[in-house]
Amino acid sequence: MIELENVAVKRGENVILDDVSFQMPGGQFVSIVGPNGAGKSTLIQVISGELSLSSGRVALAERELWTYPAGELATRRVVVPQATQLSFPFTVFEVVALGASVPEFGARRPDDAVKRALECVEMESFAGRIYTSLSGGERQRVHFARAWCQLAARPEPYAPALILLDEPTASLDLAHQLLLLDEGRRLAQEGHLVIAVLHDLNLASM
Repeated sequence: MIELENVAVKRGENVILDDVSFQMPGGQFVSIVGPNGAGKSTLIQVISGELSLSSGRVALAERELWTYPAGELATRRVVVPQATQLSFPFTVFEVVALGASVPEFGARRPDDAVKRALECVEMESFAGRIYTSLSGGERQRVHFARAWCQLAARPEPYAPALILLDEPTASLDLAHQLLLLDEGRRLAQEGHLVIAVLHDLNLASM
């Protein structure tokens, strides 16, 4: 599903990634581990198409990543970043519904997808709450739900997708860390490729 060949990323004189190559098929949950500053988040940004390469190539489904228009790319990959800034007084329901807001999806009433996504992260009762009033862990679960809503709202919701999670458990309590990893395993069993940056080696080994 995803292939990197001789990927390098430089910022000024600093080399962040150097000669990274690998292939990963769908149906897996892959953990990326390493010390702070090793380039884990940079690697996620490269795989997601958010960061330009200094050299090398990235291919998604045997097609160069840079050739995908944004709308089409949203049908094939989903990203939950390490941190998301949102200061508008949106409700939780509205934030999750953003996952279905890609014009190419044609999802005019994503209500069912939003409700199912909120159920996946045990946030059903928060639908009417204002996002900015939530705790850090609650906000993180909302963004997981937004990503799951994006998966469900795609024109072909059961087609294998690339799911990227950058330190997804950082602000969650243990119960919700396990909930997220169980959901990741379920998605991998459905044929998706889930790649997650994790710091806890115990969670990674699970």
